[in-house]
Amino acid sequence: MTLGIIFALTCGLLWAFIGVLYSTMARHRMQFFAVMGPAFIVTAIAAWVFLADYHTLFSGKTNGTASLAWLMIPSGILTVLGMVCMQTAMRRGHHAACWTIGQSALIAPYLCGVFFFGEPLLARKAFGVALILASLVAFGRARRETETEEPACAADAATARRRPANGGWGWLGLSIACLALLSVQQTLTTLPSHWPNWTDSLRLRVPLMFTGVALAYGSGALLTKQRPCLIHSVRNAG
Repeated sequence: MTLGIIFALTCGLLWAFIGVLYSTMARHRMQFFAVMGPAFIVTAIAAWVFLADYHTLFSGKTNGTASLAWLMIPSGILTVLGMVCMQTAMRRGHHAACWTIGQSALIAPYLCGVFFFGEPLLARKAFGVALILASLVAFGRARRETETEEPACAADAATARRRPANGGWGWLGLSIACLALLSVQQTLTTLPSHWPNWTDSLRLRVPLMFTGVALAYGSGALLTKQRPCLIHSVRNAG
């Protein structure tokens, strides 16, 4: 129990740090795919190296690996689509509101379990869901943040776009789109836990999901021809 609480608190702190990074990228108009692509390619490789149980995998006990891949890889792709919406929303509006609305998708797996898999609707969990939904209304009225910082480098400045004069409501629609995409993603990620007699004995759920994330971010970087600012800086210096 204590160890679980420690892990939960650590996850919360790390996720808050990630939120700060997303806000910083939006504030400085950094090239999103150029930053996230290499990071998640490395993350996916690390997940396959350190998490996957190859001994069990090579023994032939696949335990629904193909079905798992059909859920986890699209789940990773949906993660990236959701984060693209969030990053675009942050460039147009209130960073804290965008992040909170998007991360409210965490309630989706619980609601899915209640409505489709017969999980009990506990009062304390229902109260937490109600608070999260209430926060969406509150943040929906948040005022747009003013962005005054300069792009992080010349490459980012070249790709920066003018913020539309929409009264600050453009970010809200994008945040809701992010919420919808991440809700589906979170639900897909947890669906295998509802399969009869299934356990992640091969420890492939995380590597497969990060593979989808890396493929989506890497493809985005290639399609948008984005490269890390360090490459441009080195070329300019030369």
